[in-house]
Amino acid sequence: MKKFLAFALSATMLLGLTACGGDQEKEPENSVEVGEEITSIPEETTTTETATPAPTPSATQTPSYRLQGVYGFKGGYALIHFYDEANRVYCAGIIDEKGKLQHYVADNGVGDYHSTKGYMFFSKDQTLHMVTPKGKVVTHKLGDNLSVALAMDGYVVIQEYKSGFDAVEYVYHIYDDSGKEVTTYSSGSQQLYGNNIRYVGEKTFLFLTGERDDELKTYGYSSCYGDIYFGETDTWMKRQVITDTGNAFRDYTYQDGLFLFRGASRSGSSNTHPGEFAYTDSKGSVKTFTVPEEVGERPYCLGHSKGLMVFWGTKDNKQVLFCYDMGTDSWTAYQGQYLDKMVNRDPVVGDGYAAIALRGADGETYTMVLDKKAGEVWDAPLLGTPTAVRDGKVLVMDGSTVTIYDLKGKELGKIERYDTYTNQTSDGPVVGGQYQYFTLEGKEAFTVNFDSGKEVKLPTE
Repeated sequence: MKKFLAFALSATMLLGLTACGGDQEKEPENSVEVGEEITSIPEETTTTETATPAPTPSATQTPSYRLQGVYGFKGGYALIHFYDEANRVYCAGIIDEKGKLQHYVADNGVGDYHSTKGYMFFSKDQTLHMVTPKGKVVTHKLGDNLSVALAMDGYVVIQEYKSGFDAVEYVYHIYDDSGKEVTTYSSGSQQLYGNNIRYVGEKTFLFLTGERDDELKTYGYSSCYGDIYFGETDTWMKRQVITDTGNAFRDYTYQDGLFLFRGASRSGSSNTHPGEFAYTDSKGSVKTFTVPEEVGERPYCLGHSKGLMVFWGTKDNKQVLFCYDMGTDSWTAYQGQYLDKMVNRDPVVGDGYAAIALRGADGETYTMVLDKKAGEVWDAPLLGTPTAVRDGKVLVMDGSTVTIYDLKGKELGKIERYDTYTNQTSDGPVVGGQYQYFTLEGKEAFTVNFDSGKEVKLPTE
């Protein structure tokens, strides 16, 4: 089975060049792939509504569907892969949070990572197909120096290579989920590979140019220049200093409506922005704040939620944890009774709380929850590694089992074989067990209802 976008991810991991220096990020939450160039005559982008009722089995057939893969919810929808035994075909479809199949395609080549928020992406017949949450098909013909640079959350970026005797140019066309071109971007003669093109959420795109000069050294962290496009207002912020992920913060993505894109160390002989961080909202309104000197020499933002930012720092050659209350512009270091038990494992942030990892006397990992003032919320640590804090629940993982607690530390339920990859950005029911969805009380949320599904036929031309 060949999945166009899965292949693109593998290709860019081998061939992509990253504009910023420094460490590689852990997880390509919003990573970007560049597909291979396919030679054919390009055609205009088209939108086709082709949803038709699911095929009715003959009298001797009994409808039977077998799940083969389920993925986390985002924006109210989740992707599933299944086998239609009556018609002997592999399918991919979209379900809602009640488990009802919305629509599906009789094709197993749908890209798992990109198909979020009810959209399905896959390549067939030298064409990128996108099926929208309403079952419409939007097609983008490839070839003749046209290839896919990115596909995510209903957006597509097509790379066009222009060549001539005097010059070459790489142009990137951004299309929305109706197939309309919303803007274009030129990187000149320099092709932008792999993670140099990012969709960071909230209709916002980041293009890392790779340009470097002495000014970048004044931030004390490995940085590069980048251009940011805000689709909500159709505006650009050009030539911004963008800090490399893995140095000052975790990744390029919106959290609770804010996009952190620049941070500075407090050390470095050329550093003229000690501890300065910058973030923006989806309209391009930029705000900066400064991490106090007492946080340490190399502040690292672990995440933010509901006005809480959590940082690692180093002080006197020891690692420390600080909470920043954005509402009151106040900083508090964790000085609780478990300070000497804290381990260098990234806390998880959510609902205005942080869940930190502690090392017990038995060598096992335990979890403690902190509030915005770095105060301990639970009476005692609980066994397991902090995994998520959301919807008033704390998820703690021990082995492959997640135990769910409320914010007072009361156990609500368990989920066996919790899928950490699939659930990484989930905002609805979570995946566990054998292709099952669970509520945050540990109960099975639903069984998939295939009866409501409608097949989407792809255009032949």
